[in-house]
Amino acid sequence: MVAGMAAAPPYRVCARRRTGSRDDDEGVSGQPQVRPDPALELLKIYNTALPQVHGYLLSRCRDRMLAQDLTAETFLATVTAARKQPTPPITTGWLVGVARHKLAALTLRYLDGLPVAQIAEHLGRTMHATEALLVRARAAFRAAYEDPEGVR
Repeated sequence: MVAGMAAAPPYRVCARRRTGSRDDDEGVSGQPQVRPDPALELLKIYNTALPQVHGYLLSRCRDRMLAQDLTAETFLATVTAARKQPTPPITTGWLVGVARHKLAALTLRYLDGLPVAQIAEHLGRTMHATEALLVRARAAFRAAYEDPEGVR
């Protein structure tokens, strides 16, 4: 550094120049132009829909752990669907339909005879996740078949 010269700052300070008139900002509101998150609609019905969705799944698979997993997957899928355009109407009936779709893996495999890869594609899951779901569904079916009165 040369004697008598001040060190330059590590960044450059620039003055902001305003071009044009003050009227350039006309028509721009102070409000953010953001669409509200449609998943918030789900929160409005969550407390009433959760027991109905879980009860629907539990009555069909008769395994609490599997019903809880499928209930969680149902609500996660609903949030994803709610953020797409167009947003579907989020009702308890629609949520039960999503839950029925989640439970369909066992039906698709053993009644419809689809291969695991095709089921995974249909459900939008990986092969590994679909195989795990089928293992849990088979275990739940076996338990319900062996003890139709008991719910684990």
